[in-house]
Amino acid sequence: MNSRGAFRGLRPVIVFVCRHWLALAIPLVGLVYGVGDSRGWWDWLSGRSEISRAIQRLASQDGFPVAFIYSEDPDFARIERFISERTQNPEVRRRFKSGQRPSMITRAGGGERIIPVPKEWPKFIAVPAESPILYSYDAKPPNQIGSDIEWAGTLEEARSWIERWRSSERMWISIVLTAALSIALVIHEKRGDGRAG
Repeated sequence: MNSRGAFRGLRPVIVFVCRHWLALAIPLVGLVYGVGDSRGWWDWLSGRSEISRAIQRLASQDGFPVAFIYSEDPDFARIERFISERTQNPEVRRRFKSGQRPSMITRAGGGERIIPVPKEWPKFIAVPAESPILYSYDAKPPNQIGSDIEWAGTLEEARSWIERWRSSERMWISIVLTAALSIALVIHEKRGDGRAG
């Protein structure tokens, strides 16, 4: 069979796919997004996984040095941008817009109160969700905190910002995109009916 004959054999399949790609795209988008969401693909691709890891570091019961993220740290750039774009502190926003970046991010509070548990268990130290996230603009590693410090939010707020980002993405993919594909499918079908008529 020559290439022209092979193309003729595939032509009905190609025409079917072209005519029905919209109908196939709607469940495929939902399926691919759903599988990717459950496996954490979109968190990884979007950078949410790295940001979540940095927030977990800030919330660590170990305190220093784990909860101190200096500007040289691989986790620093993403978490700093993420928080700076969402903070309610006008001074942090002003500095961010002017290009001034903190040299260290940490949290205040937590680590003082050991949660009572049986003595054979590991010790659990309370880190309140309301602990403020702090930016230091003059800190120097490995252990200098500095004195030019601003609050940038709380651990609870940072976690809620991630959830809001994820929910917004789900809304755009599962509702807006599938609705747009459904509308396009209806328009396509109506055009086909018009031509047939």
